[in-house]
Amino acid sequence: MAKEAGELDPDVMQLAQRLGFMKFIDRFVDTYSLGTRQKLCVLLALLGNPSLIVLDEAFNGLDPASALILKQHLQERLAARQCAVLLATHSLDIVEHYADHAALLLEGKIVSEWNAEQIAALRVDGGNGLEAALASASASS
Repeated sequence: MAKEAGELDPDVMQLAQRLGFMKFIDRFVDTYSLGTRQKLCVLLALLGNPSLIVLDEAFNGLDPASALILKQHLQERLAARQCAVLLATHSLDIVEHYADHAALLLEGKIVSEWNAEQIAALRVDGGNGLEAALASASASS
């Protein structure tokens, strides 16, 4: 069944509800807090059921509950093979717990990459696994 003009994706509307965004829907964006703006940006990125979702520091400014809801939503989309997610982040815990591939980008160039097994090995390597690997890769570049 095709959507009518102006009708939003049901899964995006459901996510907006789960994020507590609906109470802000009729307000001007310039009145939004950082976290509410982040929610809006993520919701806009999901419109049209894209096959690739590109997010830059998407969890910055989100409260812990909203961050968890977003992580769960993205994992559900990935598990259903609805999309791929490209996430730029400085939050190494997100990379360690959710990424199946990671790359270090310095001055616009990929200088090191890790697959899921390598990320998992770094995670159990001790306290500074990925952080130490990134520092080492940065220093050698």
